Amino acid sequence: MADPRNKDTRRGLATAASAVARIAKPLFRRRGFAEGAIITDWPAIVGAHLSSIVTPERLAFERDRRDHGTLMVRVAPAFGPEVQHLSPQIIERVNVHFGYPAVAQLKILPGTMPERRVPPPLEPAPPPPDESTLADIANVPDEGLRAALERLAKALKTTAAARSAPPPNRAKTFGDK
Repeated sequence: MADPRNKDTRRGLATAASAVARIAKPLFRRRGFAEGAIITDWPAIVGAHLSSIVTPERLAFERDRRDHGTLMVRVAPAFGPEVQHLSPQIIERVNVHFGYPAVAQLKILPGTMPERRVPPPLEPAPPPPDESTLADIANVPDEGLRAALERLAKALKTTAAARSAPPPNRAKTFGDK
């Protein structure tokens, strides 16, 4: 039976987040990250543009301290001056994210960015049902089957419309150009 004091379990099973955190914690510590969230949440912390040219490498603290550390970041070639100019904002964003002054200074390390995996393109949506298919659905004698087919037809129309529509304008985040 699961320990009721363990908040990371539900009905005797551990949540995926707790398992991943337990596995990743030693890996993050080896790289100097007491908080792995700086790596996993980096795009949310600094924005899409900066996360594409800056990646956290190491967070170093003085002995027996966990605040006012030095965040070492890898910066893509030719973006060093921009990142240096934005370093007060980056430090502020990291500290706001953690809720305490975790970072006091930024150390810029030149280098290439790790390659990002590009998600595969979406498969084309199946075509929405035509008028003859809708008429055939209306003639289905089983009421439950007819209702399910009508919901499926509606979902196919919605999916086709959503994939053919232009993407919505999104608000710019910190660091976007």
